[in-house]
Amino acid sequence: MNILQEIDSTLHYENLEKAWHKYKYAFMLTLVAIFAGVAGFNAYNSSVEKQSKNDTTVIFKVIMQKAQSNDYIQVIEKALEELETTAGVETLKLELAKTYKTEAKLAEYEKTLKELTSAKTQAVRHISTYMLAEHFLAIDAKKAIKFIDEAKVKKTAFTYALLQEIKAMALTKKGDKVAAKVIYNALIANSNLPANVQARAKMKLAQIK
Repeated sequence: MNILQEIDSTLHYENLEKAWHKYKYAFMLTLVAIFAGVAGFNAYNSSVEKQSKNDTTVIFKVIMQKAQSNDYIQVIEKALEELETTAGVETLKLELAKTYKTEAKLAEYEKTLKELTSAKTQAVRHISTYMLAEHFLAIDAKKAIKFIDEAKVKKTAFTYALLQEIKAMALTKKGDKVAAKVIYNALIANSNLPANVQARAKMKLAQIK
């Protein structure tokens, strides 16, 4: 199991706080890597190497302050003013959204994620869509299903299976167990998915009575 699969498994089977302590450096490096990869591509194509390097440095410094800062939201908001690329801004806004949730500012959390579901940075757009679907699942199963259907995420997207998993959970909450089973069986049958995703689908399918 690679580190990203292990993190994914931890987030589903353990609480977020425990996962953060266990994988905080991997989380930070993954977030920076998402931006750095996009920024590097943009630098190559449009000669914005200086701006990209600046933004990578700013983002990394911000995330390193997460554990020590008394007002992490303010740190992020201030840093957003220092960023010079769209990818940098969108990446750091994703971190801002996560912080809103941690601090129970759910209205701001939802608003920021809705904005990011239209992000130009593909990775940020996909992750935001997943996070928002998960948020809707917790408050309104019907809304979660509608949101996932309207998002029309392609099957090739790395969040597609996770969104289908959320949809199946929402259907189960609504009492539509037949439709939920169809989704779980499709996930189990998809040999291209990570083993831990298939294992969760099997477990949740078995829980449906």
